[in-house]
Amino acid sequence: AQKEVKLELAEGDMAEAERLLKKAGLASCGFLAGICPSALRKEKRWSAESYADIVKLFCVNAGAVVVGGPDDKAVADEIVGLAGTGLKAAAFTGQGIRVSAGIVQRCDVLVSNDTGLKHVAVALGVPTVTLWEKEGLAEWHPYGLESRHRIVKLEEATPENVFKAATEASREK
Repeated sequence: AQKEVKLELAEGDMAEAERLLKKAGLASCGFLAGICPSALRKEKRWSAESYADIVKLFCVNAGAVVVGGPDDKAVADEIVGLAGTGLKAAAFTGQGIRVSAGIVQRCDVLVSNDTGLKHVAVALGVPTVTLWEKEGLAEWHPYGLESRHRIVKLEEATPENVFKAATEASREK
């Protein structure tokens, strides 16, 4: 049996996350998708262009946030820029892990490479789609393959099939 991991956030961190979302015009989105392009190893990353395409798909009827650490600022800004203007999309990088977790908790789904914020999302009960590049799934994705936490192999990932997986996973929230 899989152990369930739980994480609770402090009110102040949630309030700061909400303030940032409100400032970006995303606090009132009926559906909010999270995107986390972080990955230490380049072979674990999906391209900025592919992430931008999925942001566009989400923003047809929803909002999207790109989250990450300070080292992710350039790629996050690139993703939002490539997605285009006039979308309900914003990049939030370098906010610190607790505020980033607060932003992730507000998301209906998180699409991510295999990275720390993906595991935070799982602990917060946020459905995830992980872009997976290698073997060892049971070791690094110990949540089982339940419907709330989907896997898409990186070499098979397209914006359309990742969007479909994210939409399906979010319904299981």
